[in-house]
Amino acid sequence: MALPYILLPLVLLLSLFNSCQATIYNQSEFFTIMKKSLSGNSMSDWDVTGGKPFCTYAGIGCNGQGNVDKIDITGWSLSGRFPQDVCSYLPELRVLRLSHNNLHGNFPDSIVNCSLLEELNMSTTYLAGTLPNFSPMISLRLLDLSSNLLSGEFPMSITNLTNLEVLNFNENGGFNLWQLPENISRLTKLKVMVIATCMLRGPIPASIGNMTSLVDLELTGNFVVGQIPPELGLLKNLSHLELYYNQLVGRIPEELGNLTELRDLDMSVNKLTGNLSESICRLPKLEVLQFYNNSLTGEIPDVLANSTTLTMLSLYDNFLTGEVPRHLGGSSPNMNLLELSENRL
Repeated sequence: MALPYILLPLVLLLSLFNSCQATIYNQSEFFTIMKKSLSGNSMSDWDVTGGKPFCTYAGIGCNGQGNVDKIDITGWSLSGRFPQDVCSYLPELRVLRLSHNNLHGNFPDSIVNCSLLEELNMSTTYLAGTLPNFSPMISLRLLDLSSNLLSGEFPMSITNLTNLEVLNFNENGGFNLWQLPENISRLTKLKVMVIATCMLRGPIPASIGNMTSLVDLELTGNFVVGQIPPELGLLKNLSHLELYYNQLVGRIPEELGNLTELRDLDMSVNKLTGNLSESICRLPKLEVLQFYNNSLTGEIPDVLANSTTLTMLSLYDNFLTGEVPRHLGGSSPNMNLLELSENRL
């Protein structure tokens, strides 16, 4: 009767060994499929038939257990279709960087099954088609699908990705018109949100003021309407705020003067009215200030002449009046652009 108990550890050991062998086999199989699916010289050292360990392949990283946790083929100029079911073969995958390749065809929906994936960068890969429900990707910290040919409905499921720190959908003009939802504020860890040239319409939700981790907010080249919410003044870490080429109206909120980390403020080509406030002109780190092609009135605040950080000041094509402040730009040693034409100065 003791024999089965003696054999049990051996059975478990063999089972574990077979499981490891199966995992290694699946991983090796994936790279064979990938090399057949994509063409380009950059994969020349991937010896998928000669027994070379895949963890030594260029662009591949493995964890301490020998499982692939990173693929980085950024800028390899590969052509073809990225294989489906990547995480069926590579269940430990955490980083997938495929940007600047020609991965024509539709977005590979099976990627959403990569529940451990923390970084997905597929920018400038010429991907087309609609996007899936991203909700299963709960570990995702970076999602960059910029400069592609995506279309259809914008994936509102991104609001479920509460670990996101970087979200970039820049230059995907094929989406249907859509609106930023109020619950975008669930992304409290988000530091970078770039949703430019994405057919975004409607107002900026006031709830965006709860996204206090934001450092870079860019909603340029869309159809954003309404007034600029004063709640933007709550984003104390904001360094870049770019809302140009939209249809914003009303006055510039005084609350933006609270953004003491702000370096780049661009709200050009809108329908903004009222004065340029002194509180904004006093921002201590401001390097770029652009409000050209609006309907601003009043005088240019004298305090702007005291700025030592400005490199670009563009206020042309407004209705500004009065005298140009003496020594404007003279206190900024790195000033390389000063545009005040087409006003009433």
